[in-house]
Amino acid sequence: MSGSAISMAVGEPGGPLTPTAVPTRRPAGGAVRVSVMASGVCNADIGTAASRNPATGFPIVPGHEVAGVIAELGDQVEGWSVGDRVAVGWFGGSCGRCDRCRTGDVVHCPERRVPGLSYPGGWAESITVPADALARVPAGLDFFEAAPFGCAGVTTFNAVRESRRATA
Repeated sequence: MSGSAISMAVGEPGGPLTPTAVPTRRPAGGAVRVSVMASGVCNADIGTAASRNPATGFPIVPGHEVAGVIAELGDQVEGWSVGDRVAVGWFGGSCGRCDRCRTGDVVHCPERRVPGLSYPGGWAESITVPADALARVPAGLDFFEAAPFGCAGVTTFNAVRESRRATA
């Protein structure tokens, strides 16, 4: 697909968020393009938007709490279909090959990707992400309720996990 979509981007160090037309491209390899229906706002996103020296350069499109519908599939994507309801969170992909990934600890992969930091985030009309970054959103869950789970779920899970270590 060619065309453009609107993203909320920061174009310069410390600059404001501005609506910016960005080209849409067919997702490559194991990636999918998601039409964003809702995106949460995390304090980490505020920090990303305020960055003066982002790792990926400018423009920056924050957003790692995303819910939407698959609009397009890249080659080699299995188990997903156009129209599926999905969420993308802070965990935005991993290598799948390192020791951490092979033991199921993909969150600590040294090559892990985070939407808004590693690639353009979800403060946009669409986002292209690795298919392994997706989670299904049940039909009964509203997109606006689903989006924050992309971050809050990881935060809560890690807090519970760490609390067990502290009491052991």
